[in-house]
Amino acid sequence: NACTDVCSPNPCSGGYKCIASGHSYTCVQCTADSDCASQSKKCTTNSSHGYTCYGCTSDAACPNDQRCDTITSACVALCPSACEGNMICTVTGSHKATCSCESDANCPAGRTCDTAANSCYAACSYTPAICAQEIGGYESDWTVAEIARGSNSQGSNSSQTCECSTTKRYVLMPNDKITYAGKPLYRIKAAKDFGSVKKGTLGGYIEKESNLEQSSYYGSSTAWVAGNAKVYGDAKVSSGGQVSGDAIVSGGTVSGGTGTDYATLSGASIYGGKLYGNATVTSVYGET
Repeated sequence: NACTDVCSPNPCSGGYKCIASGHSYTCVQCTADSDCASQSKKCTTNSSHGYTCYGCTSDAACPNDQRCDTITSACVALCPSACEGNMICTVTGSHKATCSCESDANCPAGRTCDTAANSCYAACSYTPAICAQEIGGYESDWTVAEIARGSNSQGSNSSQTCECSTTKRYVLMPNDKITYAGKPLYRIKAAKDFGSVKKGTLGGYIEKESNLEQSSYYGSSTAWVAGNAKVYGDAKVSSGGQVSGDAIVSGGTVSGGTGTDYATLSGASIYGGKLYGNATVTSVYGET
């Protein structure tokens, strides 16, 4: 003559849950999402006790040609939504699809179809004029070269299929200039890696390309000018020559030698020697 719980022991079979209803009970599939975890689904609950596992929480709950939309908890078809534009969508595995193209018409706007790889790539947007505008130099310094293509998992690519190319080591910056002795001097910018110089590195100011070697690089024997040093007129610095500090070279040659501090060289040449301090040398050959 005792009152007992209608759900204890559980009268439901097949793993179903028991919910008491008046003096009776109802067998339901779930009462919480955790009951549906093994099926990668959620549990729906309503006043009519429609406790069932439904929808999805991961792709595992969907057929192979579908994926789980975790916002709506619904399985949706992979194709054609997995691809951009009019790309051809093909289911290639469990919950996976690839996108391909047969012509430019299949690709999103601004992309072109590589028919050999059946992949869409960003159409080349570079021109010599754009290269000069973005990097520096003049339009005549640049050409546009095709580069190797790579694709992402959807067979499309956001990177360019071309790049700016030049045979020059550096270009002049027409909008970055100073005036010295009444003449405009333009800053230089490395157009490629060479020696210890990295592409994009800004250098000093020169009047024209004939002032500085373009076509070759001689490693440790290359001359350099640094600091506030000035080299102008018919002066030359070559073959390991170094001019730095506030030195001024207005004539002659510094070859394998050093001019530094406030030294002034005018008409003389230094071969392996050193000119430093406040020294001033004119019309002397091979002296230190």
